[in-house]
Amino acid sequence: MMTQFLTLISSAVVTLSALVSSLLTVLLLREERKMRKAQTEPKVDVTYRVREEWIAHVDIVVRNIGLGGAYDVRFQAAPVTDDEQTHALIRELAEINFIRAGLHYLSPGQQAISFFTNVSENHNSKLHSAFNITVRYASNEGRTFEDHYCIDLSELIGLRRIGEPPLHKMAKSLEALQSDFHESLRARGYVGSGKRRSDS
Repeated sequence: MMTQFLTLISSAVVTLSALVSSLLTVLLLREERKMRKAQTEPKVDVTYRVREEWIAHVDIVVRNIGLGGAYDVRFQAAPVTDDEQTHALIRELAEINFIRAGLHYLSPGQQAISFFTNVSENHNSKLHSAFNITVRYASNEGRTFEDHYCIDLSELIGLRRIGEPPLHKMAKSLEALQSDFHESLRARGYVGSGKRRSDS
């Protein structure tokens, strides 16, 4: 009797272990499928950035931060702050062709950047404007995605930059060097007359 009971318990433990093992295998396979899918899915991010050379100039930045290609990327903007300046910003955004017409394809890591607006113009109104951008796109398997982003220019209020940006400073130095070089050539007679000045 005791032997039968132990055999029954042993069988129950083996059966339970097999069930747990099967369940874990199913869960692992499901997670592996999710990871594989994530490695082939696109993720289109839309944001803005302040240009390095001038703090008042703002770019719109579209980037595929996913691991798969994004196809047939389309954009739609809608106001959050419902005033004339926000509508004017949306019209300004629509003048950018890849926003208006969309993008046929955006590879992983690829980005599309364009100058968007100058916030020093009507800055009191612009810096209180916000709008949503909806972006729709598809993966290479035909799966569709829709993401929503808020472009809120009030985040720029109080933004300051100390010193001159290095690239801007370098460009100005190169311009000054070019001007000095040009003046030196002119003084020596290499520029202006079309031939070198005689040293007689």
